[in-house]
Amino acid sequence: MKNCKLTQTLIIAALLLAVSVAHAVSVGKLRCEYRQDPLGIEIAQPRLSWQLSAGRQTAYQVVVEGAWDSGKVESDQSVGVKYDGKTLASQSQFVWKVRVWDAAGKVSAWSKSAMFSTGLHNWQAKWIGHEDALPPSGLEGAQWIWFPEGNPAVSAPPGTRFFRRTLVLPPGRTPVAAICTVTADNYFGLAINGREAAQGHKWQQPVTSDVAAFLHSGDNMLAVTATNAGSAPSSAGLIVKLHVEFSSGDPLDLVSDGQWEASTNQNQWALAKALGAYGIRPWGHLTADASHRLEARYLRREFAVEKKVTRAIAYVCGLGFFDLFLNGKKVSADRMDPALSDYVKADYYVTFDVTHQLSRGANALGVMLGNGRFFAPRLGSPARTQTFGYPKLLLQLELEYADGTTATVVSDEHWRLTTNGPIRANNEYDGEEYDARMEMPGWDRPGFDDAKWEPAQLVAAPGGGLQSQMIEPMRVTQLIHPVAITNPAPGIYIVDMGQNFYGTVRLRAAGPRGTEVRLTSAYSLKPDGTLKTADNRGAKATDVYTFKGQGTEVWSPRFKGQGFRRVQVTGFPGVPTVDNFKGLVIHTDVDPVGEFQCSNELVNRIHTAMRWGMRMYLRSAPLDPDRDERQAWTGDPARDAESEAYNFNVAPFYAKWMDDVRRSQRADGSIPDVATYWTWGDGVEWPSVFTIIPDWFTEFYGDSRVAATNYAAMKTWVMAMRRHELPDGTLKATSYGDWCDTYTMDGKASNRGATPRELVSTAYQYHNCRIMERLARQFEQAADERLFAALADKMKTAFNQKFLDPKTHVYQGGTQCGYVLALAFGLVPTEHRDAVIANLVDDILVQHQGHLSVGLIGMQWLMQTLTDIGRPDVAWTIVTQKSRPSWGYMLAKGATTIWERWDMDTRGPGMNSEALLMQAGNLDAWFYQTLAGIRPAAPGFKRILIQPSIVGDVTWVKCFHESPYGRIVSNWKRAGNKLTLDVTIPANTTATVQVPGQAGDRHEVGPGRHQFKSTLPPFGSQY
Repeated sequence: MKNCKLTQTLIIAALLLAVSVAHAVSVGKLRCEYRQDPLGIEIAQPRLSWQLSAGRQTAYQVVVEGAWDSGKVESDQSVGVKYDGKTLASQSQFVWKVRVWDAAGKVSAWSKSAMFSTGLHNWQAKWIGHEDALPPSGLEGAQWIWFPEGNPAVSAPPGTRFFRRTLVLPPGRTPVAAICTVTADNYFGLAINGREAAQGHKWQQPVTSDVAAFLHSGDNMLAVTATNAGSAPSSAGLIVKLHVEFSSGDPLDLVSDGQWEASTNQNQWALAKALGAYGIRPWGHLTADASHRLEARYLRREFAVEKKVTRAIAYVCGLGFFDLFLNGKKVSADRMDPALSDYVKADYYVTFDVTHQLSRGANALGVMLGNGRFFAPRLGSPARTQTFGYPKLLLQLELEYADGTTATVVSDEHWRLTTNGPIRANNEYDGEEYDARMEMPGWDRPGFDDAKWEPAQLVAAPGGGLQSQMIEPMRVTQLIHPVAITNPAPGIYIVDMGQNFYGTVRLRAAGPRGTEVRLTSAYSLKPDGTLKTADNRGAKATDVYTFKGQGTEVWSPRFKGQGFRRVQVTGFPGVPTVDNFKGLVIHTDVDPVGEFQCSNELVNRIHTAMRWGMRMYLRSAPLDPDRDERQAWTGDPARDAESEAYNFNVAPFYAKWMDDVRRSQRADGSIPDVATYWTWGDGVEWPSVFTIIPDWFTEFYGDSRVAATNYAAMKTWVMAMRRHELPDGTLKATSYGDWCDTYTMDGKASNRGATPRELVSTAYQYHNCRIMERLARQFEQAADERLFAALADKMKTAFNQKFLDPKTHVYQGGTQCGYVLALAFGLVPTEHRDAVIANLVDDILVQHQGHLSVGLIGMQWLMQTLTDIGRPDVAWTIVTQKSRPSWGYMLAKGATTIWERWDMDTRGPGMNSEALLMQAGNLDAWFYQTLAGIRPAAPGFKRILIQPSIVGDVTWVKCFHESPYGRIVSNWKRAGNKLTLDVTIPANTTATVQVPGQAGDRHEVGPGRHQFKSTLPPFGSQY
């Protein structure tokens, strides 16, 4: 009997213990500097974060093994806890864990361990590479020529002249490359055998093309149409050089000289007049983009491992891009490492744990170096571009053995290098050329015969400080199977991926040795069904693969990407099917943190299109995805970043990019319009990203480090912009205005839009001063706070005196953008606010019949402003439009991402992308903030506001966002006039829930799931 009672007691105790354990708080999702188990951090006090399974934290204890034991700390902080132990040694690994105490004082179990490792400070490696002589223009040996009339180098009549020359290719000699460089004063068109091969519009920028596909054995006719523009006589000239390489034997050169023929009408021909050799006045020596076709570098080094390895870490900086191999295998899934930067100011290295790829005995490291932006894809077209030299490598492999000893393998002059590998060219604009016949099996394995390789050269460092890459790498995040393939002309096939994206194509096919397939990427088709490449402008966007003829071959470009939907395939061996191709979606591999759906399918499609566009932009910097730009324009991301943040974890991404923007600051305090490679601009609106994002970052992520790090530079910049002030206290027009607003449609107005640019510049400078005032208060900089408050007050007065009509309450220009900026930035005097709001609403609903009229600037603020003034219904009217201008119109025209222009479908090529975020603005965040009602009520969502708006005919919304504390859910549905709102609040936070409808009321809630019900008025009303 005693044994029975004892057994019952034990069972009851066990059940109680089980219940207790089941309901005890647990700790998970440990992060260091926003990332899971990051390698190579370089922060003296890294910040640690974790999430609770339930309840509220009242204390925590963090243990970093061998470095820090916080002890029990009475605090509810679970995000961004600063490490506060002993100095972290470089190139070391640290394991950490955490436990917490809940509201009842109960302690949790220890979390599972997480880790981080520190970066390398003691660099012993040397920079190595292969540097040729200064790149030639591609025109050496050629002569300037023109029609024989006077002295054309000094003066020739305006007009078009025609030139021709026959090139004879011997039978049986197959050209593997035919590089043609041409320029003409003022512009030219080149045709080969009757097919257009190249065009040039600036004589200062020779155009280079690989024209091998245009040539054949026997006679080939080169015909050039050259125009001396203008209405008065001026210098005129043409210069051409064609260099043909064959699979065997000597190359062949054809240059412009006195043997060419010239004509004014293509009926009567005479010998052209040779004006002089390349380099003569007035043209001199030219910067040719020809020099920026460069093969990849392959480097290798063997080393021995004779003892058991416990840890092996590789630190690698390969510029512009690199891939690292060890014993025949790529060490990671990364694409296009390292992150982009201004290489004379900062060079990012990447850290890899390669412990498990090492072998006892012989080992081999292999590195491929691509050009990236280090060896720039262009020098002068479409704009002068920074270039930094030839690709180069810095690598250090640190080995730790079981017996406590260490060894180091470094890049130095003992490495071997070749430029004769299969990647014959790689260029972000033009594509990658790969000759599989030149593959070197085993080049990255021990025992490879590299006798024909050369010693790597010791080369100069790029100049920037080495910094660990603290953002996620780019990776292939999705594979896309084509939806269709068409054959619009003999030998031409169009592969349709069904979706715009940034990435590249994977080819899988078999073909005879030497067969060359060309893959050209773009978005849309011409009327004849072939690819519309005009919107790529000068970017050739063409990848070339040459088969080795050994069964099924699989290949994709390694060091480039392109925004595209369709691929034009020529030279394919046989008839391709969709199974021969895959689309590889590539972007910075940010974690998804949100999703939105509602009962309106149009809105869901808009949301999907915008998410695709975001992914296309996130490429180690916010880069436009296509044509011959792909630059980090500072204008778009100022508010786009918030929409991205509701969908993806972009905290490390934008922290890094703010570093890029800061480094671009000039000595006079100004910041260019493009952060890094293009360097023009001295305005206010675009570089305001440098104040707006750090300020927003503090609120959204609860992280003030970005603002603190950049505070001094931000202050310098805002003060520098005072040089644009006018005597009346406003600013002159400093930038592009409300770029591509609807007034510009069909070319009816300048791209700078209808809103007075002085108004836009002044409003932004006022906003910057208010941001600096707020940050100065946060950082206890009292003098700065007073300074910026005074500047802002003075500018507000000046702004309204100049731009506001006090009788009509109309801001100068009477545009939606003008009203929105004044309202969003708090510039509207209280006594005019209601009337200004009425004017804005009237302009949208009456003057524009429910449509917006804004461009890049206005779109960033429009939707949130309409919600903030109590008119989300007006915003909903805009969102659900299907006629031009609207997102619904874009989708009806087949768009899968958001256009650069509201009228993309009727505008000509050039500045007319099908996938830019500028007309998306901050709309996607509005879906989360207004329709689902999820907003931070305290920095970092420590306190949450749930306040959905019930608008239009929406009957349900499903939405979540992964905040730093955990998942926030706001789901609602209406059945007739009955509303049900289901909310989930993450642990260690609180929330205010404002329930729409009668008896909805305001509720203060803690962590967990909550349901609320209310009664709504009839459809069409708004809450």
